[in-house]
Amino acid sequence: MDNKFKIDSRTSEDIYKEIDRLAKSYTPEWKFDTENPDIGSTIGMIFAEQLSDNIRKTNQVMERYRVEFVNLLDLSILPAIPAEGTVVMKTISPTVEGTYVPAGTKLMGTSENGNSIVFETDQTMYVASVSIDYVMGLSKEQGKIIPYLGQADRINPLRESDYATEEPAESGEETVSGQDEYTRPLYLFDYRNEGVSQNTLVIYHDSIFDVGENGRITLRFLNLANEEYPNLADPQQYSWKYYRNGRLENFENVSYADGCFILETDNEIERLSIRGKEYQCIAIEAEKPFESVVSVDKIEMASEAEDVIPEFICYDNTQLDTQKFYPFGETAALYSECYIAENRILGQRGSVISLDFDLEYTEKLVTMTPEAEEAELKIIKRKRKTVFGETYRTKVEKVVFEYFNNKGWVKLDCSENYEELFKGDNEGHVHLEFECPDDMAPFQAGGYEGRLFRIRIVQADNCYLMPCYHTMPLISNMRLAYKYSRNWQIPVFADTVTGRYKKDITLDMAKDESAKIFEPVNVGEEALAIGLTKRPQGEPFSLYFLLNDNTNYRSKKLKFLYSSLSGFKQMKVIDLTDGLRKSGLIMMIAPSDFAAVEIEGVRRFWIKIVDEEETLHRFDNTNPYIRHIYINGINIVNREKMQEIDLFLDNTEANAEFSLPYENILNADVFVNERNSLSLAEMQELQQKFPNDVRTEYDYLGNMRNFFVRWSEVQNFDCSKPEDRHYVLDRMSNTLKFGNGVNVRIPQANRMEPTLKVSVSCCNGEEANLPSDAVTNPVGRIPFIGTITNPAEITGGSNIERYEAALKRGSGIFSSKNRMVSYLDFEREAISNFSQIHSAKCVSGMDFEGTAADNEITMVVLTKEYKKGTRAFEGIAEKLREKLLTNNEYVLNKVNIVEPVFVKLEADIWINTDDYEHIFDIQNNFLRELNEFIDPITGCYGNGWEIGRLPAPHQLRLIMKRAENNVVVRYYTITASYQDRDGWHEVDYNEMKPTPFMIAVNGQHKVQILGK
Repeated sequence: MDNKFKIDSRTSEDIYKEIDRLAKSYTPEWKFDTENPDIGSTIGMIFAEQLSDNIRKTNQVMERYRVEFVNLLDLSILPAIPAEGTVVMKTISPTVEGTYVPAGTKLMGTSENGNSIVFETDQTMYVASVSIDYVMGLSKEQGKIIPYLGQADRINPLRESDYATEEPAESGEETVSGQDEYTRPLYLFDYRNEGVSQNTLVIYHDSIFDVGENGRITLRFLNLANEEYPNLADPQQYSWKYYRNGRLENFENVSYADGCFILETDNEIERLSIRGKEYQCIAIEAEKPFESVVSVDKIEMASEAEDVIPEFICYDNTQLDTQKFYPFGETAALYSECYIAENRILGQRGSVISLDFDLEYTEKLVTMTPEAEEAELKIIKRKRKTVFGETYRTKVEKVVFEYFNNKGWVKLDCSENYEELFKGDNEGHVHLEFECPDDMAPFQAGGYEGRLFRIRIVQADNCYLMPCYHTMPLISNMRLAYKYSRNWQIPVFADTVTGRYKKDITLDMAKDESAKIFEPVNVGEEALAIGLTKRPQGEPFSLYFLLNDNTNYRSKKLKFLYSSLSGFKQMKVIDLTDGLRKSGLIMMIAPSDFAAVEIEGVRRFWIKIVDEEETLHRFDNTNPYIRHIYINGINIVNREKMQEIDLFLDNTEANAEFSLPYENILNADVFVNERNSLSLAEMQELQQKFPNDVRTEYDYLGNMRNFFVRWSEVQNFDCSKPEDRHYVLDRMSNTLKFGNGVNVRIPQANRMEPTLKVSVSCCNGEEANLPSDAVTNPVGRIPFIGTITNPAEITGGSNIERYEAALKRGSGIFSSKNRMVSYLDFEREAISNFSQIHSAKCVSGMDFEGTAADNEITMVVLTKEYKKGTRAFEGIAEKLREKLLTNNEYVLNKVNIVEPVFVKLEADIWINTDDYEHIFDIQNNFLRELNEFIDPITGCYGNGWEIGRLPAPHQLRLIMKRAENNVVVRYYTITASYQDRDGWHEVDYNEMKPTPFMIAVNGQHKVQILGK
């Protein structure tokens, strides 16, 4: 024990030095030598030892006076405090219905020292054979579904080859075998992520979207709500997409004009195979939620493309140059055919197709020798007739445009008479139009297969006479185009996706009634939905929420709903998390009408967490941060009830004491045998009034043998009365103490029977503060339980009060006369009565937000285990509040017990050095110096930081200066980040404005090497 009241601080070494100094002054011829002492040195050393012993005893005088003074209070050492935590249990198999685990069930963990630590369950709990396999965030306001656990993916809005509407799970009764209950960490009611819900309209057609690179698509919606109609072109509200590369991609350009939407893309819209046929599709995806239904009577579509060069042109099975070509060769022949192919444009049924080209003519004299004539002659042509003495002329008198319809060739009707198009009168630019037939079919010509039309010569006078001048058309710059100017098309198919549901609205659009194209996502309300695989059969069962604890979060009133066949209903719960402000259990009873229902295609037994005040879904980062959700959580405490022992007293005596063979005693049940000191009437009266506080034993004949009565523990006997049954438990010496028999009762001796029956509960103090996954085994066997683990640390355990702490507490009682007046009294009361508290600060007349509040005090408490979360703080907060309210001298309306606002300091340091061999040592030196100085408990040169005081920037500069070793700090930044009830803040440390509630902690410091 350190003595703070020293009269003389000299040690034996100091006395040796003093003797040596005096010897040199008075007897310089003699040397005082403690290594090789002569007789004089030996006498001097004996004197030094005796004097130092006297100094030690003198120094103990003031401390003894203090101890004796405190002993006047007759204080008892405060007991050890048991560690507490939560375990999660699972049944041995999903097929087991579940089992009850009674209160007091013993579990075992292992400490860092390898010792076995016993824990007991704090309450009876039903371990359900149920898994949590779905967790989803639901927002009606934002129209979002955000999955955190389970396969709730964004569904594909496109049709499959064998299309069928996506069906939900068959039943919620199934058991998910081997389900790993991993939940992605989440902020409660945080809907900033994209989610998997969608509002999408997909329309299909077999030809109209086949516009190629130079085309554009036009759509119009008939009788759509006027206020919504122009919004469809707003990219902030809607995305227009087309199918390409196996997914939907955005159109490059979407515009709105004259009541129509014009879509343009530089890419080809690819086809999907649906039910054996190929279709193209476009989609409109809403980027916003809907409060009401958006309906449309009809969707009409058109498209157009210009300046399209034909894919293929051939004559006489010979492919021609598409830029310039003779459609019928350089000589005319009856029934010659020119094929012009463009599969995309000629597939636009009902559109007006235009054909543009430049036309000119060339003339060629055709003569033939008999041999050449025989070689070139074909069966289908007439034999040329050579007339001597005269030269003839021929040209293409008439042609016919034809297309193939799978049965034969059919005449193609053009807008103008084209029969004499190539007669020679139309030189220059030619423009033709025709309506694309509905029955145009692919045809194979010249190695090409696809949609095409042909131009065939049906009249060419004199074409077989010789010699003959043939005037033949020469075509250049042929271009095709199409446009739906009159015949608007409707979708072949149309689907909508709302949330995660897909619906075919093709028939709805075919009717005269309106079709719903966008709807609100029907998820009920803003909620976190937790899906259970089965209905728990026992009660109560629990959900364990493991949070990033935030004592600065204003707890909100949460409502818990359960699914039934008639809708969601409110569930009665016991919320030990204070509205998810801290980690803990939420215990509930499964109602009889708890049933599996479907939420967005997933059928489960659902529990919803709803913000009853409807404020939390307006997200800020003070919302509860959920790290994990478990089912079947049970609170445990490091408490072991020892076997009851019998104690005997041979002679009745005052101030009797009994030694107990236990340590770290939490409490004791003491029953005293009063068989020989009570009358029968008195015993009967006690049995009637206090049946739980008496125990009667009978012999085999039925005669009363012993009559035990429960006695109560008191701190001392100062307020006891002669009839009181009181004892004192000295936890330091593990001794039961009784009074003098005058001012309080004492036990009566009974040589043949036990005088006392004592059972005690013990704990392991700080040793029971175990890490996560340390409590894994039961003591004995728990039927049907497979695995046990503690997901979070076990905290809050402290050893029996130290002697020095008891003296300090006693001194505080004398100082304040057990009544708190000054802020020091409040702080001293907190620290001396709760060993888990490292430091405390009392702020009077102010609440935690810094607002003036009369008749209020705010006690800021830093626990020794602050790094492990708030469990240790929560374990003492309410007890501390009650104690401060009871003992203060003021009329306080409220005592706020809060943790500090932890200000995380992160230094980013750039240094120059050429000592590359020791770079890691240099970096670690900087990090070590900063971490040690900033640490709130061990920092500030080993003194710890006072709450409300942050390291000054110049102090941090000095620390970095001290860490320098052959390096130069070029520049550095220090960032401060903290979370209070107003949210998360991150500022430059030089601009930091501290409050009385702040304390600094270390963040992730960085040391970067620049070199020299």
